[in-house]
Amino acid sequence: MVDFTLAKARSSRYGHAAHHLQNCEQLSQRIADWGEIPSHDAYLAAIRQDHARKSGFWKRMQDVGMGSVRLRRPIPLASIAALMGRVAWSTFQNGAAG
Repeated sequence: MVDFTLAKARSSRYGHAAHHLQNCEQLSQRIADWGEIPSHDAYLAAIRQDHARKSGFWKRMQDVGMGSVRLRRPIPLASIAALMGRVAWSTFQNGAAG
């Protein structure tokens, strides 16, 4: 849902996407081993990179208490891939996370 909302710039859904990410953030704390799937933090880093200019979405993220998620400057994709380490970047791009 979050990927669709952001990719299609459905601004009327930004609030729902922010709440969904807030729930995912809370649930991610229960996961000890992500295995082959990128972590929630890696997913957020990718969102920062790909949707840094969607100010309406980042305002909604602030509204749900996740305002610190937004960066002033996007992270280079190579840096995100390096952070993910054990997972091939192509796996992440093909929708294994989200």
